[in-house]
Amino acid sequence: MSGSQVSFVASSEITDTFSIASPLAPSVQTLLTNDITTLILSPNPYVGVAVGTLDTGSGVIDTSIAAPGTTASTGYFEEITGTASGTLSLPAFSGAGGAFAGLIVTDPATLTLDGSIAENGFLILASGTNITDNLVQTRPGQTSIYAGGTSSTLNVSNINTQIVVGSGKNTLNLSDAPASLSPSGYTYDNITTDPGTTNTINVTGALVGATITSGGTDLINVAGIGAGAFTDMISVTGNSTINLAATESGAFVTLAGQDILDIGGTGNSVSVAASSTLDVTGSGNDILMTGGTDTVMASGSATTLTVRTAGAIVSLTGDNSYLGLGTAATGALITIAGLDQTANIGGSADTIMASGVTGDPSHINIFGSNDQLTVGNAGGVEILGGNDTVSSTGAAVADFGTHNTVSVSNAPIVYLYGTDGTMTVGNGTTYVMTNGSNNTVTASSGIVRGQMTDGAVTASGTASVILGSSAANDSVMITSNANNIIEGGDQVTTSGSGFVDLAGGNNSLTFTGPTNIAFTSNGSDTIEASGASTIYGSNADVTMRGGTSTSFNNGSGSVSFIGGSGASVVQGGTNGHNNLSGGAGAATLFGAGTDNTLTGGHSGLNLLVAGAGGNESLTAMGGATTLVGSTVPGGTTSMTGAAGANAFVLGAGSNLITTGAANTIFAGDPAAKGSVTIIQGWTAADQLDIAPGITVTSTSAGLIALSPGTIGIASVVQLSDGSTLRFMGFGSSITTASNVTPPIIS
Repeated sequence: MSGSQVSFVASSEITDTFSIASPLAPSVQTLLTNDITTLILSPNPYVGVAVGTLDTGSGVIDTSIAAPGTTASTGYFEEITGTASGTLSLPAFSGAGGAFAGLIVTDPATLTLDGSIAENGFLILASGTNITDNLVQTRPGQTSIYAGGTSSTLNVSNINTQIVVGSGKNTLNLSDAPASLSPSGYTYDNITTDPGTTNTINVTGALVGATITSGGTDLINVAGIGAGAFTDMISVTGNSTINLAATESGAFVTLAGQDILDIGGTGNSVSVAASSTLDVTGSGNDILMTGGTDTVMASGSATTLTVRTAGAIVSLTGDNSYLGLGTAATGALITIAGLDQTANIGGSADTIMASGVTGDPSHINIFGSNDQLTVGNAGGVEILGGNDTVSSTGAAVADFGTHNTVSVSNAPIVYLYGTDGTMTVGNGTTYVMTNGSNNTVTASSGIVRGQMTDGAVTASGTASVILGSSAANDSVMITSNANNIIEGGDQVTTSGSGFVDLAGGNNSLTFTGPTNIAFTSNGSDTIEASGASTIYGSNADVTMRGGTSTSFNNGSGSVSFIGGSGASVVQGGTNGHNNLSGGAGAATLFGAGTDNTLTGGHSGLNLLVAGAGGNESLTAMGGATTLVGSTVPGGTTSMTGAAGANAFVLGAGSNLITTGAANTIFAGDPAAKGSVTIIQGWTAADQLDIAPGITVTSTSAGLIALSPGTIGIASVVQLSDGSTLRFMGFGSSITTASNVTPPIIS
């Protein structure tokens, strides 16, 4: 026979030896030595031992064994030999244990054992045996069974049974204890199967608390309640299949082999340390995976699944469940669906498909790196890792990580608060909150809002941009027709028809659309336009290059403006120091404050109006230009004509006029009262127009009356309002008829 040899002393003259499965041999030998051999060789006056032998022969039997004796202090053991098949009925009697203290089946018989066994008795099945065990304890105690045969069926309903399976293909059925042993029906069983065995273990008793240590290739079916003090504990090191029925709750299962686990019950806890397959249909189960390449299909609600191993395949579809992927959970393939789910992804290179997740309380957190998440209309996603890719079609997303790529649509709100991230926002999104650095946002809907720095924003469709920061240095491209607010030193290019409000900082704005509107508030802004532009200023200093047409009404900040191909209307800032230049078309330029420089357009009708503070420079470039001097007494206005028609309106203080091709000077305006004007380059073609009510009171040296109504070479004309005109370098006379209104000499 295969196995290992064990022996015991049956009497002072006889030693019996038999073979048993090698894993069981050390324990069985110790048991036989302590309980039988020692007491026979060294008799004890208080405890006696008697060993009987029953030879079943080789036929078919159906017999009852008589009670061996009734001495209360003697333990009776029975050795069953022979190769017969059939049924043996074992009695209960009034001996030490009320029944046989131990049964030893030493030959390869095929027997069914009915009847009783002592409360602390044992059953030893040798190699080759095929035993069906129906024995029941006579009184509460612990029964030990050592199954070392070929094929056994152990039907256990004792209050406490310990089973060790060392060989063969066996079936173990664990059921409730009878009321005679346990009035409540509760039982406690401890089963161990060794490698190389193939067993079916059925825990069918509703009140059985089983501890199963499976080292074989076992099929374990558990249908008890397993709750409270009667918790089932299953530890598997072999390659087994475990089924926890719908009635099973509170079990603890540890898998260290390549196992298959089906959980139909509720509230069970599972720890997986090797490559196993789990099917979870019950609710409220807790699963921990720490080793192997595992597959889990969990459709039961309120499942808690923790994965700390690489390459797992997980399907989590039960509502109100939790998934946790630890840092060791790399390369996992995860599918999540159902209502109100929570997932924490701490691994790397994991793929999570969560399009079927619904419910506002649902939340997925990514702490790992290089993960890929696809999510639908779930509550929210939070990214704290790096190099992750997230696609959302309804869930709110918050990115606090680095180098992440996010694509989102139809979300109520998204956050880009990390660094070096890329976010693409599709239709249906309401808010895009940005507060990180070096991020890139491409949005076709929603309001892109925040204080990002060194980022890039592209807004199209219905998207608008509101950025505010003291030193943002963002690059913004706007093609939508929405209105936008920019603050913080950003570079903005827009082709849309919505306005851009430069609310603060040193911004650069480029208009490429046909119609443009901008507001400037604070800081120092640069604006360049190719189309028609309207600018409303405030406190900002503005530098602008106009487009096809420009209307610029600034506030207090200084303006530097260069016109484009069209007409320009520009109002300088009241702080003065404005530098306004018309472009190819007509220009209407208003200085403000002091120290303004105004240069007219190259064609059309131009109007240059000096600021109120004096120290003004007005220069015509072409077309027909009207130049209006400063209205502040004591100020200085320099006005220069061009090749076109020039009209000079004298201002207060001092005026210096350099005439152009065709000039008209308007004197006597109330604003010019008491002014002193120097005119250079006067010709016979030029016109002096003196306001009504103002007369010439005197002329100075060199002014000669040629005839009534004419003046010859004159240099100074004094008007009745106290103003003085000094003509320098003229080469023709000033005549009443041709170029002075009204006549200087009547």
